[in-house]
Amino acid sequence: MRSAEYDAFGPWIMPVTVREEIPPLYRAHGFDLAGARLVLKLPRNVARRDATPSMDLYDHLVIVDDAALTVLSRRPGGYDERVIPHDAICAIDYGTDLLDGWITVQSVGAGGPAALTLSYVGTSQDVVEGLVSLVRSLYRSEPDPDGDGSTGRAAGGAAALPPLGQRDLGDKDIALVTHQLAVLRAEPSMRLLGYHRRQLLAAREGGGLRRLIRLVRPVVLHAVVVCGDDSELQVLHRRDWVTRGRHPEYSLACTVLLLARVDRAVLADDPRNAGVRVLTLHCGRSALELVVPAGSSTENALVAQLGDRLAR
Repeated sequence: MRSAEYDAFGPWIMPVTVREEIPPLYRAHGFDLAGARLVLKLPRNVARRDATPSMDLYDHLVIVDDAALTVLSRRPGGYDERVIPHDAICAIDYGTDLLDGWITVQSVGAGGPAALTLSYVGTSQDVVEGLVSLVRSLYRSEPDPDGDGSTGRAAGGAAALPPLGQRDLGDKDIALVTHQLAVLRAEPSMRLLGYHRRQLLAAREGGGLRRLIRLVRPVVLHAVVVCGDDSELQVLHRRDWVTRGRHPEYSLACTVLLLARVDRAVLADDPRNAGVRVLTLHCGRSALELVVPAGSSTENALVAQLGDRLAR
């Protein structure tokens, strides 16, 4: 027997605005649809030709209200519920690699998941960007946990840089420059704080054999652009910060970091690659790693914005 849900099913994220659009699996939850800011349903990874009207066709239901981000996720025999209050969110990482999309929400982990990751088809990137924008507007309106309005950055923070030109990162990373221009255009409070170009890395230790291996399969540190304001950083990067080989890179990602929710940060030399430093950000039970060239404007911008949260 056919259904409206089955007829409309496809690989895209769909908004839910009326009760009839809630997937049957999740209708018994009883959330307040009228009071929600946004409700989205994410389809399961199944080809349209293999779907049937009797299937539970949606892997996740995402509910955003004034208090929290709630995700209901399909499992055999029912669903799981995960809730992250807006005042517990410390970072959001999202992006696409061709048609492979992802969003990860990092939280301080107090009574909820430390990280929540959802996958989606990249054709729904505009929907995910709208979700991220809404969540950011809600967590930015929460009271500062320090109680004094401090974002934890150094006095004055990092100095603003002129926006990057089209080829300032080289011909292979024009997409990052374009993304930077879009961020600065859409959010006037954001400024360009730092960046670095992609570069080949040498091993910190090892002899001629290791150098030969890296000639054949080079280790690449990818370009990064750091934008920010008084409360947030937006780090524009590739899906993997460091890769091996000569294959082309098509991914594009953004990590949004709320400075006030970083408990501490540790900067250390990369034990494997020369001239590289790893910045580890600790937010409750969550930890994020950012890989940067030593002495780069990327490193300097991150250090300046983190201020006294950086362990030296």
